[in-house]
Amino acid sequence: MFLLYLSFETFSIMKKHTILSLALFAVLLSCQNAADKNKDKDSLAVTISSPFSVKDMSGVYTDTIPCADCAGIVTTLRLRKDSNFIMQQEYVGLKDSSGEHIFYQLGKWSLLDSTLKLNEITEGPRQFKVVNPGELNILDNEGSVITETKLNYTLHKKEMLFIPKKNIPVRGMFMYFADVARIKLCAWGKDFPVALTPASVKMETEYGKIQKADQQRILAEVEGRLEMRPGMEEGKKEETYVIYKFNKFLPADSCK
Repeated sequence: MFLLYLSFETFSIMKKHTILSLALFAVLLSCQNAADKNKDKDSLAVTISSPFSVKDMSGVYTDTIPCADCAGIVTTLRLRKDSNFIMQQEYVGLKDSSGEHIFYQLGKWSLLDSTLKLNEITEGPRQFKVVNPGELNILDNEGSVITETKLNYTLHKKEMLFIPKKNIPVRGMFMYFADVARIKLCAWGKDFPVALTPASVKMETEYGKIQKADQQRILAEVEGRLEMRPGMEEGKKEETYVIYKFNKFLPADSCK
């Protein structure tokens, strides 16, 4: 009787362990299947993130879009191949023409499916529907296509160079060392050599008064533009930031 009871108890324990093992195996299998499905989704998302490439989209888009209190806003958007952008907006036909009427935005652009987004922008269109690499339809604040209107909300790609109508105000981390000046634009996180101009010479002098270490970066507010200038290598040109106006240094060692 004792042996029979012991065998029965052993059998019960083995049965419980078997059930627990099967349950654990089912849970693990379910988790693995879910992981595989998520992996497949992630792979699919990467594959079909957009039917358009950066090369397709890079270039200059421009047109006049509606304005509530002016004749129109001449909007020019340059999408760079490095996923950075410059947008110039000129308000034409303003009743009060005494103030500024040309504004600039710099930042990064991204593309998901057929929606192009301008990141970290404060004014102007933020999202576009890519009709094709030559047309961008401006989307409303909810990301929807603007319909039921005869007004133009489309920017068209033009074979043209982007030449700003005035110097562009920017913030950047400036550094001057061994007769070489460089600035890292905050909006892009990209570093450029600085051309020698009267404004940059003044900036270098002021920098020398406040720097505390060699190659220290100090936040600065300047106005200028990017131009192709002779580089360090003979016979080659490189994209250079030309400072036409130095405004001030700010007490910060980063863009934030």
